[in-house]
Amino acid sequence: MAVSPIASRPSGASHSAEDPSRDAISVIEGLKLVDYIDMTNSIFVILDENGIVRLANDRCLEMLEAGKEEVLGRNWFEEFIHPSERSAVKEVFGKMLRGDVETARKHQNGILTTTGRVRTIKWLNSFVKDEEGRIRFLIGSGEDVTESIEARKRLEDSERKFRLLAENQRDVVFSIKPDMTLEYLSPAAREFGGYAPEEEVGENVMKYFADPGEFERALENIEVMVREGKSVSLEIMYRPAEGDPFPVEITGKPVFGEGGELSAIHCVMRDVSRRKKIERELKFKREVMETLLEREEREAGLKVVMDLISRVMGATHIALIVRDGVDMKVASTSGFKEDTIMELFSNPIGSLIRSATDRNEVFMRKVSGFKGLIFPSMTGDEVLYNIPLYNKKDLHICLMMILPGDVEMDERMQDAVRGIGVNIAGFLNRMTARKREEEARRRLELALEGAEMGFWEHDIDTGELIVDDDYMSRFGPRVGREGMTWDVWEGMIHPEDRGDVLSLLHHHFDGGSDVFDAVFRLNTREDHPRWIRMKGKVVGRRDDGTPTRISGTLQDVTAQGEAELNLMRSEERFRSIFERSNLGIYRSSPDGRVLMANPALVRMLGFESLEELMKRDLNREGYDDPSERDLFKRRVEAEGEINEQEVVWKRKDGSDLIVNETARCVKDEEGNVLYYEGTVEDVTEKKRMEESLLETQRQLEMILENVQVGIVIIDAGTLSILDANPKAREILGMELGDLLGRRCSDLTGSTEGSICSIADPGMKMEGEEKTFTNCRGEKITILITATEIELEGR
Repeated sequence: MAVSPIASRPSGASHSAEDPSRDAISVIEGLKLVDYIDMTNSIFVILDENGIVRLANDRCLEMLEAGKEEVLGRNWFEEFIHPSERSAVKEVFGKMLRGDVETARKHQNGILTTTGRVRTIKWLNSFVKDEEGRIRFLIGSGEDVTESIEARKRLEDSERKFRLLAENQRDVVFSIKPDMTLEYLSPAAREFGGYAPEEEVGENVMKYFADPGEFERALENIEVMVREGKSVSLEIMYRPAEGDPFPVEITGKPVFGEGGELSAIHCVMRDVSRRKKIERELKFKREVMETLLEREEREAGLKVVMDLISRVMGATHIALIVRDGVDMKVASTSGFKEDTIMELFSNPIGSLIRSATDRNEVFMRKVSGFKGLIFPSMTGDEVLYNIPLYNKKDLHICLMMILPGDVEMDERMQDAVRGIGVNIAGFLNRMTARKREEEARRRLELALEGAEMGFWEHDIDTGELIVDDDYMSRFGPRVGREGMTWDVWEGMIHPEDRGDVLSLLHHHFDGGSDVFDAVFRLNTREDHPRWIRMKGKVVGRRDDGTPTRISGTLQDVTAQGEAELNLMRSEERFRSIFERSNLGIYRSSPDGRVLMANPALVRMLGFESLEELMKRDLNREGYDDPSERDLFKRRVEAEGEINEQEVVWKRKDGSDLIVNETARCVKDEEGNVLYYEGTVEDVTEKKRMEESLLETQRQLEMILENVQVGIVIIDAGTLSILDANPKAREILGMELGDLLGRRCSDLTGSTEGSICSIADPGMKMEGEEKTFTNCRGEKITILITATEIELEGR
C-alpha cells in the first residue's frame, strides 16, 4: 500500500458486521476486482478510512506471507508498514483524507511481511467516496519492485567494481566499434603512450600502428576473431604520442549483439618491450655460445442433464459439485440441500471423498454409516456415490448421487455417467470462461483507469489484436485498433527484443509460466523507441489445451527501461574486461578464502574452475612459504596497498608460480578489514628467462676466459675493438685497457684505415693465415676465423 492513514478511530479499533461502511465494501467486492488483479499478477488491497484492511487479493497475501485471517480486519499501518516509514506514510494518508488525493496517488514504500522481511512496493491508488463526497476507501494496486531495486544495486556495484579494475591497472583497456574507432580508453593510456582518453574516443585505431602493414594484419586477425568467436592476440609496434614506437601485445575478444552482429571488440594492451629485449639478448648469447661450442502455457442445460441422469439411475438425490482450488460450490442439485452437502464435506467423510476425487476414483459408501449425522430420514440401505467427471489442475467436477440400496452401479454404469459428465464439464468450462471473460473486461476498464495502464487482447486463431486506443494514442497514429493484428504488432517490436518476447509468449502458451511478462522496445512514429511492459494470461483454451485467446495490460516504462539498459551495457563492458584480462584479478578474505577470481587467475593456478579454486585456503596453501601470507596481510593492512611486489605462490599441482602482485586492503567505516583485492602478473617464465640469461652469460664468460684461442670482437662500423679474451691479449701482448677502442688497423700496420685486414666488413673467414706485428715488434703468423654477429640490435 502506498500510504498510511492517521486513523479517525483508535488504532486498534475493529470492524464488526454492523459497521456502517459495510454497504460500501459490498459494492467494492461486487466489482470482483480481486479476480482481475490476480490475473495481472498485481498486488491489490482495500483500506477503509481508519486504515483497516477490508480486502486483499491472493498476490497481496502471498507478498505478506500470510493467510486471510492474518490480514483482513488488521490495521495496515501498524501491522504491515515498516516502522522506519510508518510516520511519514501516515502523514500522507492523513492529507488524502483531508482532500489532497494527488499526494497519495503514487507512492513507494517498504512493507513488513509476517516473517519479518521487507518488500518494496510501488503503488498506484484510487479512491471510493460516499454520497457526501467523503473518501471512504482507498484502493491500492501495487507492484513488488524489491528484486528490481536489488538488481539495479547489484548492477551498479558490478559496474563500479569492474570500472575500478579497468581504470587501476597498468595495462591499457580499450573498446573498439566495428568501424575501427575507439569507444572506450582507460586512464592508463595517458602514461602508457601519452594519449588523453577523453580526446581519443572516436579516433580510428589505425593511428596507433607504426607499421600500416601490421594494421592490415590486425584486420585479418579480427576476421578470424569474428568468424570463430574467440580471443586473438597479436604483437604490433605501437606509435605513442611522442617518442619512438615500441612493441605491445594486444588481446581482443569480440562482443556480439543479440542478432549475431559484431557490436564491439574489447581489448587489453601491454608493453612487451622489456620482454622482447630479454628475448633478443637471450637469443644472441645462445647463438654465440652455440657458435663457440658448435653449437640446442448453464443453469437450464445443467438441470436437463441432471434430471436425465436422475431418472435413468433412479437417484433420490443428485448434485453437481465444483471445486475450484480451495473454493467449493454446488453448481446444480435435486433432492440435496446445499447446506447438507457442505455439512457432509465438513465431516471426516468429506476428506475421504476429496481424496478419492483427486485420485479420479469413484467413492461409494452406505448411508447407514453416517445417516444419523446428515441423512436422519433415510433407512440406511441407500448408497452414496461420488463420481469424478473432470480433473484438471485446480478444477475438479464430480457428480454426487444417492441410489436405493437395491440399485447396483457397476463399472459400465459408471462409465456411462462419466461419458455424460464429459459433456457437463465442457459446458461448465465454456460457461465459466465466457462469464469470466465478460467480467474481466468490465473490471479491467475500471481498474486500469486508475493504474495508468492500457488493455490488450489477442485472438490467436484469427490473429486479431485489440489495443487500448486511449492509452496507446500517446505513441502516435501508427499504433491503434484499426487494422491492428498480432503480425503488425510483432513487426513494431525492436528487432533486438523480438526473439525474447516471442520466446516468453510461447513459454506461457505451453504452460511454462503463470503469466506472460515481457519488457521491450516498441518502435513508434517517434524517432526514439518506447519501452513497454506487456503482461497477460491465456483466458481461453481448447479441450486439448491449445490457447485461443490471451489478454492483459500494457504499461509505458521508458524511463526505467533506458536506464537499466545503459547500466547493463556498462556492466557488460567492464565484466568483459574482468573476464578477458591477461592479469589475474582476485578478492580474498583475511581468513584465507577466495571471494572472487577472474578466469586468468584460475588458469594461472592450474585449477579447472573458480568453484574449485574457492575451496583453497590461501593462509595454508596459497604460498610457497606460508609465512609470506602473514607478511602480506600485515603490510597491506598497515600501508593500505602494495605495488608490484614479487612473491612465490603455489599452483594446484604444487609447482611454484612467481607473480608480480599489486593489492589493496578494503576496510569498513570502523576500520575492520573486509577483504583484500588485487591483480597479479605471472612472471614465472620471465624469471626463468632471466635466470637462463644469467646462466648463459656465466657460461659464455667462462668459455671466453678459458678457451685457448684468441677471440676479439670488433665493431663493424668503426672497426674498433670492443672486447678481447685473455688468450687474444696474450697473443697481442697487450692489456685489455690498451686494446679497447683501438682500430684493428693499428695492430696490423694497415695503411688503409677503413679496411680491417683481420676481417673486412661483410667478409667471413675460415682458417685464413694472417701476419701482424705485436707490441714487441715481432711479426706473428696466425690462423684467423671471422664471422658477423648481432649484438644489442646491431
